[in-house]
Amino acid sequence: MARWIKGCALGCVTLVLLIVFAGVAAVKWAGAPPPTAPKIGSVVALRPLFLRKQGEPFSAGTAVAVRVQPQSAPILLTALHLFGPSGGLEKDLAPAELDQQIREVWLAPISGKRRVVARARGALRKSGPALSENLPGVSEDVAAFKLQPKSAVNALPLAAANPKFGDWVWLVGDVFDHEPQTQRLFAGRVWRSHDEGTMIRLQERFPLRAFSGAPVINERKEVVGLLISGGEGGGIGIINPAGNIRRKLAVGGVD
Repeated sequence: MARWIKGCALGCVTLVLLIVFAGVAAVKWAGAPPPTAPKIGSVVALRPLFLRKQGEPFSAGTAVAVRVQPQSAPILLTALHLFGPSGGLEKDLAPAELDQQIREVWLAPISGKRRVVARARGALRKSGPALSENLPGVSEDVAAFKLQPKSAVNALPLAAANPKFGDWVWLVGDVFDHEPQTQRLFAGRVWRSHDEGTMIRLQERFPLRAFSGAPVINERKEVVGLLISGGEGGGIGIINPAGNIRRKLAVGGVD
């Protein structure tokens, strides 16, 4: 199946069916007010600039620093599909190819003057296939890097498990063409929780361009997943959930 949203790498019949289901279920929750958004630091959602070992650097999507364990050093998470045609590369890179192609990642806050507040290098997830349209769901769509010391970011804990049906969550970031650029929290609710793609319904409709890899958090300020794709009209998001991300990281020894 062809890729079904600009800037995202995966599309499959399963996700389309989820969208249909979501449209029916939306009526039930229409107009339900979200709880008060959690208060987080201003440097949670990050704009990455990927420096290549050969070729021009490129900027795409969003990233976030997380702690896998309370006392562990923070690591950087983003969407794997950014390292492919969605990010301007010729082909999708497999996790094992990232260190061959990417020298370093520079990170800037959503708001501000695009100053570099952190750097990351060294892929932490090195197994798994390159993304393709034949993969079921979005479970492979995560990349991780070592965050360098003295990074001035607000790292959040990675949730222990996938979010549950009915949970209120918030997408962190900003719309690509919104001015001024500023970190905002967009409320949503979980419609379906599954490793292959957890679905959320956002309270607002807006284009999800540049949100690939953006964190989705819960009331406890935990990252419950990364946004991977969404409906063309906005309002619907598919995330790679935290429980699945943890399992992918554990294969590389990050647990």
